[in-house]
Amino acid sequence: MSELPTYQYDGAISSYLSAHHPAAGGGEEFPQTISLGFEKAQSLRYGENPHQKAAYYREA
Repeated sequence: MSELPTYQYDGAISSYLSAHHPAAGGGEEFPQTISLGFEKAQSLRYGENPHQKAAYYREA
């Protein structure tokens, strides 16, 4: 498959998302607060730098 120019690739993504996730009827506002729940899945050896601690979380 040949590579598409960026504008064609962006257009293909836009078309796909428009077809599969149509915009809500408009007039909706963003909520004042949103709550997300995560649980610790794994401790990591170190963070971005070796002296930092880190952990991996997943949706609960």
